[in-house]
Amino acid sequence: MRPVPKNTCSPPDGIDVVYQDVAQKHQAVIAADNMDAFGAEFGMIAIKARSEDVTAPPARIFRQAEEVLRGRGFKILDSRDLGPYEMDHAMIVFGAER
Repeated sequence: MRPVPKNTCSPPDGIDVVYQDVAQKHQAVIAADNMDAFGAEFGMIAIKARSEDVTAPPARIFRQAEEVLRGRGFKILDSRDLGPYEMDHAMIVFGAER
């Protein structure tokens, strides 16, 4: 687990949901790290396939993100391709299986 960034304050009563919308590689790993760091019960992540790999089919990138989250002990509650509104993007909603 990565440490919580120094510029992030601890919430007084915990976090229920982590929402993540970043455009860089390893988006699912970052989300899982944040879920672990804050002890959140639910997470939502906007996956941008082209930020992960511009040459891979977006559907493969979305499946890989789900596999990363499952491998970290999270349950996928819903996963949706956001096309045609946001091309090559998906929203994954997941929860802690703890």
